Amino acid sequence: MSQENQEGEKRKYTEEEIDELGIPYAYKDSCVDFLVEYRFCVKTDKWSFLPFSGKYGSCKKLYDRWMKCQSNREFMITQEMKAKERHG
Repeated sequence: MSQENQEGEKRKYTEEEIDELGIPYAYKDSCVDFLVEYRFCVKTDKWSFLPFSGKYGSCKKLYDRWMKCQSNREFMITQEMKAKERHG
């Protein structure tokens, strides 16, 4: 059963699946689905025992997608804070 993220959108993964991958509470935000995909790739990749394989190996595209989501999320938060300062 999927749950909703902060934006009210449905998550692809259950809380149990997220916890199974060891994702800390601080990362359970609107980008958690991308992080789950990346962590699952790292967990199942045959080269994951190599240093930095998650960031530079076969899971790199998933890592980049998660980082882009995080950057966009932080940008939106910053823009919302600036808008509140101007109007409030």
